[in-house]
Amino acid sequence: MAAPAQLLALIGTSITSTALPSIYADLGASTDDLSLLFTTYTLAFGLLLLLGGHLCDLLGRKRVFIIGSAGFAVAFAVAGLAPSAGLLILAGVLQGMSAALLSSSALALVSAGFSDPKERGRAFGVYAAVAGGGLAFGMFASAMLVDSLGWRMCMYVTAALALVLAVCAAPLVHDPHPVRTPARLDAPGLAIGSTALIALAFGFDRAQATGWATPLTLILLTGGALLLLAFAWQQAGSPHSIVPAGVLKDRDRAGSLLALFVLGLSLFVTFLILGRYLQGALGYSPAGSGMALLPMAGAAVLAATQVAARLCHRLAPRNLIVPGLLLTAAGLAILAGIDADSSYTAQVLPGTLLIGFGAGLALTPLFTTVTGGVAAQDSGGISAAVNAAQNLGTWAGTPLLGSILASAISARLAHASDIPAPLVEAAGNGSVISPHNLPAALSGTVDNLNTAVLGGYSVAFWWVAGFTLLGSLLAGLLITAKAPKG
Repeated sequence: MAAPAQLLALIGTSITSTALPSIYADLGASTDDLSLLFTTYTLAFGLLLLLGGHLCDLLGRKRVFIIGSAGFAVAFAVAGLAPSAGLLILAGVLQGMSAALLSSSALALVSAGFSDPKERGRAFGVYAAVAGGGLAFGMFASAMLVDSLGWRMCMYVTAALALVLAVCAAPLVHDPHPVRTPARLDAPGLAIGSTALIALAFGFDRAQATGWATPLTLILLTGGALLLLAFAWQQAGSPHSIVPAGVLKDRDRAGSLLALFVLGLSLFVTFLILGRYLQGALGYSPAGSGMALLPMAGAAVLAATQVAARLCHRLAPRNLIVPGLLLTAAGLAILAGIDADSSYTAQVLPGTLLIGFGAGLALTPLFTTVTGGVAAQDSGGISAAVNAAQNLGTWAGTPLLGSILASAISARLAHASDIPAPLVEAAGNGSVISPHNLPAALSGTVDNLNTAVLGGYSVAFWWVAGFTLLGSLLAGLLITAKAPKG
């Protein structure tokens, strides 16, 4: 049930993103409303992420899983009924809170449910397959659903699936493992850790909207980083810590969390750029671009379930993690060569196959390393830490990509003073501009703008490839655990 839950969360987020044009038209929403929708979702998710993991350890993983699934169903039902952007935003808040409960409890169930190295490898292989390829499948499924059913019906379908998940969890999910006794809440840890995550999430959001150097952005990011360090220090001395004592001091787990952050950023940036490239430069529809990324999901499933899951109990974790990150970096480097004349089969497909296979290869041992040796009554806290690392990478991806694109594109347009301001603004945002419905006199200008945008994509891919390469180096140095026994 854990893998379908994680997949449902990814599809739900993708449906909201894909349906934005329809929502904008039907509800008369402003761009500020739509921006607020994603901001409030992210903040709600960050607010309840640590609490969701902590509640798994205090109340039980199955109970939190059912609550998260039911809350997800209610959130999407309300979104489907929303007559205005305001109610849709409130539904997004509930969706973010429910997703935090669902994500933490799903991973905690896998972590607590399997102790044998071979069984853990298979279980985490399936979970890693969803983590590595679920977003690609979510993009495809959401585009197909929105095109065929409309955005409101898609919300209802997602609500129904979440409700089925909650109902089926009651008889099918078995969680015989004990919870913490006495069940004491780590209120100081929750206050510090949750504030840190919210500050970082909001700081990355402001960096995207107003830039990195604005006072509010600097205060939020600096304060969030300091609070995160304070959280790690507080957890080490807390008798009822959210994250098990010693986890944050363990170099193997710290290296694995760092690698999860790197992969979260790399995969998210890949989807952001390729979505724009496939639709803007190659003329794919939203559903077509989602279908074009399905081979990446297939490669992740293959690597996670048929390679990493079979080898992670035989090999030291870094013998899979480092090659996986290197393959991901190689795939990003291939994508850095895309331009207006590139084809899907010659450029995009090989790059995405390498990225998917590399991510699937690395994620399985990363999950097993972070959660290995943790008692069942502590599985919720460590699961929250894993989700926090991945989502911090995702949150950082958008403003970093935006800054790289803006810098690269503006450098290429430094002498283009005769280009209309709206076109320059669109190019500066990283959008490939269609020449249709524009005067013929602007065709050459549009070509120059699109060349600048594609050049920005290339620079961004090179940066992310280098970042992933650095992540592989650090993971190789930090993760020194030997192959598990058994």
